[in-house]
Amino acid sequence: MQEEVEVSIYKLKNGGYQASYTNPFSNKRIRNKFKMLNEANDFKRKIYAQFITDVMTGYSHLPTKQFLDAYLQLYPKAKMVTRGLPFYNSFVETFGQMAVSDLNKTNLAEWFSKVQKERGYAQRTLPNIKSAMNQFFLYLIDQNIIRENPLDKVKIKKGPALRERVHLSEDEIKELMAKIFEISRYQVYPVVYFLVQTGCRLGEALKLRWSQVDLNMGTVEILESKNGEGRLIHVSAQLIEFLKAHPRVSEHVFVDQRDGLGWDMAKYRKQFSKIRNKINFPKYWNNHGFRHAFAYHYLRQGGNIKHLQALLGHRWLEMTVDLYGKIAAKDVEKTCPYNF
Repeated sequence: MQEEVEVSIYKLKNGGYQASYTNPFSNKRIRNKFKMLNEANDFKRKIYAQFITDVMTGYSHLPTKQFLDAYLQLYPKAKMVTRGLPFYNSFVETFGQMAVSDLNKTNLAEWFSKVQKERGYAQRTLPNIKSAMNQFFLYLIDQNIIRENPLDKVKIKKGPALRERVHLSEDEIKELMAKIFEISRYQVYPVVYFLVQTGCRLGEALKLRWSQVDLNMGTVEILESKNGEGRLIHVSAQLIEFLKAHPRVSEHVFVDQRDGLGWDMAKYRKQFSKIRNKINFPKYWNNHGFRHAFAYHYLRQGGNIKHLQALLGHRWLEMTVDLYGKIAAKDVEKTCPYNF
């Protein structure tokens, strides 16, 4: 349906841009001027999305995937893709070819149960998934494609995490790092060391390029983050020294030594799993556990939770508070505000 409307963008003599198209319903030529090319491209996406929606309105028997495509054309930074691509992909796989009018309380509730088991989500994560998906259904109602929101009938209770969070002490982290260094000094250890020192997500570390590292200023710029926003962080002096000595064999900071290329997430996880299986350690631990440990020890030593939000790259302070704000009094290291 998109090929029936064509939006053209032209550069103007004054440096601006003009987007124009012919409305297929009124046959009128529409022109809009913009200062920036990205503004013109945003307008182009919105026109395509709106046209697709106008054509489909009243056709709720059409596949759900077509409406999803129209929605994401209009809202490319929707939470369902910026914060939950795995569950979005599962949703498309499950309901993509189903008529949007056939989505109901029963099959949606079954899908929530399915995706929780497949991805190992904690019970308290499900309301966040529901919230992200809810925007799509509100869009369908706003466009008169469906009359009521089937998600409203799906009741999800907040619950505890599937696994009680494991807090690694500083000594335990050092012990693990020493064992990883011994087994996989050039493969897994550099990534783990970076995670321990920064509290970054694994995906952020594996995507890191040397162009994002300023060894003189002692900063690392995270360009691609889970929340869709980047951040610039000052890192420890010891990490800077580590990176100075770290070999540069690719544009990526961390590479798979077997081919010299930047790590693929699946390959790294497989390699990490092999290393973990070789290490005898009494507590459960994984890559994300180093992020939790970073936050835990940061607050334990008197760190500001607002500063922690910025370091971890959480979009909302409430998320940081929910995850780490309930630190117990016994865990606080600096318990007196005075020096006398």
